[in-house]
Amino acid sequence: MKFSTADRRVPDVLEVRTPHAIVTYPDSFVASEYRGAELVLALRERQDVFQPNLVLTVVDSTAPLTDASAAAILAASQQHPGARVVGVDLWDENPDATLARARCITFVYPAGATDVVVTKTVWATGTHHVHLSASATPAQLGAVGPVFSWIAAQLRLTADAGEVEAAARSVGAAPADADASTRVGFPLEALSAFAPTPFATTAPVVSAAALSALRAGASRSRRGSASAILPRRVRATDAAAELLAAGFIDEGAALTPTGTAVASALGARQPLLVARVRRGGRAAVLVAFAGPRGVVIAHDPSIGELNAGAAIADPERRHIALVVPEHVPSFVAAWIGLEPFWPIDDAEPMTVSTRQLEAAVDSPTDGWADVLIQGAGRERFDAVIPGHGWKRVTPPVDGVHELVADPSRAVYTFLVDLCARSLEEVPVSPAR
Repeated sequence: MKFSTADRRVPDVLEVRTPHAIVTYPDSFVASEYRGAELVLALRERQDVFQPNLVLTVVDSTAPLTDASAAAILAASQQHPGARVVGVDLWDENPDATLARARCITFVYPAGATDVVVTKTVWATGTHHVHLSASATPAQLGAVGPVFSWIAAQLRLTADAGEVEAAARSVGAAPADADASTRVGFPLEALSAFAPTPFATTAPVVSAAALSALRAGASRSRRGSASAILPRRVRATDAAAELLAAGFIDEGAALTPTGTAVASALGARQPLLVARVRRGGRAAVLVAFAGPRGVVIAHDPSIGELNAGAAIADPERRHIALVVPEHVPSFVAAWIGLEPFWPIDDAEPMTVSTRQLEAAVDSPTDGWADVLIQGAGRERFDAVIPGHGWKRVTPPVDGVHELVADPSRAVYTFLVDLCARSLEEVPVSPAR
């Protein structure tokens, strides 16, 4: 491995050459070697929770890019239990050749009291698969995410450019998405094979009346009581039984640490975020509240569970989950059903009238869904269309919306940014 200054006029930018790539990076990162990797770049400044890093690895393989991408997607859950792939995007595009020479795979996995977001850029050279994996927590992405993207964009393979393009044009063993491949003019792997496990509701169900009683109990500690405890008038009610079953109070009607955290978050002046999903005439709602001891997510069963007949929505009773702030984007992503899709715009702008969109979402057979996410003074509205993935719905002009194919990780990125903006105003400790 050889180190050098990439540009003597810019001393804070360095370059490292490995057998398979030339990597340019800012000196806010420190380069080293590690068993099984050609290069490791770690943020120079020490972080308490997780140290952001990039790792360059290489696998011997003559398989083309579609196979390299499929293998990397499968490896995400094998290497990181609970991983959810939230995006597979085209990368290292050659406009002249109308070709993407790499894939950018984004997945998130739980790691104790945080999540780790990995952006893995994958190339195939005809003899090897080259992976550049960048990792950080959601809270760190705002600062290091743009740097990660810049480093990946600057990476130069040492392999012959013609061999790299040939590998990107070759059909491999991975199942292909025939329609998407035809539209872009080069092979694309079928992402439907990598759809994440559907969301399964596990949080306890609590009625609005029970939550009101919980908040009333929490307020007693603020009036000088030795401990927070439910008012006597509700201790023998169905509401108290619900709270006991949920683990929010103990046998003596005193609030547990979880119950105290839930009550304090539900007292927030405004939600952290609100999400709504509609499909087939049904609707599901999720509301998240940030408190000093965690984030409470009050939600209906997911739209997938509702449409499958596995659950029934009740506006007076919602599932109540207490999670750490870093888990919120991935929780919401799973609940709304986010999965990877090819961000391909049609040759002509895809448009739909408000009336047509409503009719398609209400139809029990069309399969359309819409997803609305709001918070911190921002919102995102998407239409989920069978065979076309997620399309961002622009505000209507004369009653007509344009449907735009954003990068598929854009929805998750929006959730991360929205939570970061909202949580700046509400210091939150990890849920206990």
